[in-house]
Amino acid sequence: MRRLRELRGGPANDRGAALPLALFVVTVIGLGGAALLTFSDTSLRTTVALRNQAAMAYTADGAGQIALNSLSTGYGFTSPSFFNNAYNTTCFGPNSTSGTLSLPGFYPASSGTGTTPGSASVVCSADPASGANATVVPITGSNRPGQAIMTLGRTTEDGINVKALSGNPFSVKGTVKSNSTINVTSGSLQSSAAVTAFGLCTGTIVSTPAKACSTGTRLVDPNYASEPTFGTPANAVPTYKAVPADVSASCPGGVVTFSPGYYDDASSLTALMTGNGPCGGSTWWFKPGIYYFDFHNNTSDSDVYKGSGTSGSGVADQWAITRGTLVAGTPADGNGNATASPGSNPAIPGSCQNPIRSASALGVQFIFGGDSQLALGGPANGEICGTYNATRPPIGVFGLKSGAATTTTATGTGTGAGAALKMATVTTPGLFTNGTKAIEQDSVYATWAKTTAPSLSSTITMSGYTPPTAIPAGSIVKSATVRVRHGNSAKYVAADTLTVTFTPKGVTGTPPAITLTPTRPAVTTQTIDSLDIYGGGTSVFDKFVHDNGFTGADMAYAATLTHTGTESLDAIQIDISYVTPAFRSENLATITSNCMTLAYTGTPSGGCAVLSTSTLSSFSGNFYVQGTTYTPIGAIDLTLNNAAQRVLRFGAISRSLWVKETGSFNYTGAVIEVPDDTTGGSSSPVVFLTVYVCPGSVTSTCSTDPSKVTALRAKAMVSGATTPLPVTILSWSNLR
Repeated sequence: MRRLRELRGGPANDRGAALPLALFVVTVIGLGGAALLTFSDTSLRTTVALRNQAAMAYTADGAGQIALNSLSTGYGFTSPSFFNNAYNTTCFGPNSTSGTLSLPGFYPASSGTGTTPGSASVVCSADPASGANATVVPITGSNRPGQAIMTLGRTTEDGINVKALSGNPFSVKGTVKSNSTINVTSGSLQSSAAVTAFGLCTGTIVSTPAKACSTGTRLVDPNYASEPTFGTPANAVPTYKAVPADVSASCPGGVVTFSPGYYDDASSLTALMTGNGPCGGSTWWFKPGIYYFDFHNNTSDSDVYKGSGTSGSGVADQWAITRGTLVAGTPADGNGNATASPGSNPAIPGSCQNPIRSASALGVQFIFGGDSQLALGGPANGEICGTYNATRPPIGVFGLKSGAATTTTATGTGTGAGAALKMATVTTPGLFTNGTKAIEQDSVYATWAKTTAPSLSSTITMSGYTPPTAIPAGSIVKSATVRVRHGNSAKYVAADTLTVTFTPKGVTGTPPAITLTPTRPAVTTQTIDSLDIYGGGTSVFDKFVHDNGFTGADMAYAATLTHTGTESLDAIQIDISYVTPAFRSENLATITSNCMTLAYTGTPSGGCAVLSTSTLSSFSGNFYVQGTTYTPIGAIDLTLNNAAQRVLRFGAISRSLWVKETGSFNYTGAVIEVPDDTTGGSSSPVVFLTVYVCPGSVTSTCSTDPSKVTALRAKAMVSGATTPLPVTILSWSNLR
């Protein structure tokens, strides 16, 4: 009955009441323990993670400090050189592969990475506008052109013709202007500024603002003056210089040195710089100064010097370089500092002081006149550096717009202006009396009265024959005759002999003795002999005057007579016409079919370019002009290969500009530029450091390893002149 009542909900006792409490306590304790275990695991994981993070931070900081110390002490450079962001150098050595500092196994193993140490790599790059690459000189509107490219031609030829690679545009920094058309036949032309053309534009052109073509607005030539204009005396043609001979003595240490002056022989320059002689493949160093190239090898030129290699086409006046390295200006080391010589293997670019980086840069000005041309081909390299000036552009290449040579003639039969060159004094009369009567051609004679029959000789010598002004070396003789008026009262006979020995005197050189033979007419009257010393332009006299100039001469009249009679000499005189070196325009009409005046088409039959790396086949070298290129009536044709920087600095002004990129061209910067105005930048290099960390990996290629972690970026400036160089940290950012 009791059991039944209990089952029916009657009064119960407290047996089993502790069980829920026990279960609750067990649950709470279990949950708390689990929570404690979870917290402990999280703490351990966090500790390990923080430890690894700290290890990477320490690794990055340490690697960054080592990189800065390496920059400070010139690690990778030969003492006493340091990194100065010079051409062809990187942060840790003078080559293109030393921009990364590898630190394999640099940091000890840390928890989570096993027992393997960690590695680091520091990739260092320089601000291109700092150090030796900085524009550290004042640039203003007074010493830079207003545009990067200006072409002034008005003919049917293209003003600008571009053949660029499809994936690598032809890039220009500055305004681009054409007085005719712009024709982009492939790829694209990209400018950081405006592009305008008087005529049509074809192809892809990208500019800011957008291109403006068919403007109908003509351009104005800035009319820059050549450096001789500023000389004293103004516009004086430089002194004639001969091309060095291709002999070992001309190229000590693999360097052939040229001095400023006037050069007129393209044939000799080409033979030296394309041949396999003792100096083949040398460095062709043109010392700072003014060089005038007016070649006279083209027989279509009315003023041609036939003593050198000649032909009847414009190619004869092309100076070709297919071997070696052209360095024009003050030679420089990797830091841009002047050196005594460029050496036999100069770095191109950077072989000469650049006027965009040094206000003290002394360079060259290559002036071209007539149909003279410079062409590079094959593996030849070249760099032309202009001279810095605060008031005018540093023009490295200059094409003449005006000027012509003048023919001077000294001839005649009497005295006064226009008279032939005549002797001044009789130095040895011999058996002649009244020797001074042989000075003027006036029918008053110097005489030798021979009263005995046996053979007898006598010589009268005289000197003088001085031109109105000394004829300078480099002059071209166009005609030359020694005129002798003489006779014998008893007539000449076959056994008699007559000779005239003519010895010209030059500004320099050893005078040659030129023997001439007067006639012996069987008459009793005086006769005039015109004895040619020109020889069609190839005579000993022509060469002597060209090489040494002409200041006068000695003359000896010798007679051997075998009979009685009176030998009479009225006069010995010289008739000569010549042209002295002169600045001659590139569009000179006296050169028949002057190739410089023909419309340029980029083909052998379509004119010629004053400056070209496309005319000669297979150009694989590099060519740079560190300065303004100014050829307003001449074309420029450039093939671009493995350029490392801007090819034409300070702008290019020409009649027509053609540019072609080869498959090896991969430079992404501006090929032609005009620099920005600046008061001068810092010569201290500024570097950017990126530190990569590879935990638990011993590798020398951490910067390219797939496991790398970018851990730190920093910016610093290296300055000073004492060892070690001070390093200023401009920013330092750990990446966590």
